[in-house]
Amino acid sequence: MILELHDETLFWLLPVFFMIHDFEEIIMIRPWLDRNGDALRARFPAAAAKMISSTGNLSTNAFAALVAVEFIALSAVAFLAAEYRCVHLWSGFLIAFLIHIVMHVAQFVAWRGYVPAVLTCAPAIIYGTVAIDLSAERGFLSSPRVIIFTLVAFALIGFIFSAGARLAKKFDRFA
Repeated sequence: MILELHDETLFWLLPVFFMIHDFEEIIMIRPWLDRNGDALRARFPAAAAKMISSTGNLSTNAFAALVAVEFIALSAVAFLAAEYRCVHLWSGFLIAFLIHIVMHVAQFVAWRGYVPAVLTCAPAIIYGTVAIDLSAERGFLSSPRVIIFTLVAFALIGFIFSAGARLAKKFDRFA
């Protein structure tokens, strides 16, 4: 491996790259939807309806609140990995994050143009490639644990996202 990182650095870089990626999304999603929402609904009605119903109607502040909830949860996972060696749970979240990144790249390809968060996919993919390589080398990705913990991560992410979206919608009503 070209790059050597301490385990703790590797763990803590996941929430860092998550936030770099989500800063772009926080900043760009509202203006992008304002400009492209009608075209999105026309070209991809089912996907647009699902996205807009879950987060597309949120203000930038409320969307940032949702991301903050996700960041806190991901930071807790990094803490558990760094302090208590809960590496398999962290590995599941890493894989889920990388799948999320690949979905943004697929959105870019399908849209055939800029979509929020695609610019920060490149550094996230570089980090993810290094993290996967080092994790495999260090035994953090042992099967079948990695599959089980990736499924656990997706279930937790679904719960966290749902709770965060409800909180964000309340935030919009309050603000």
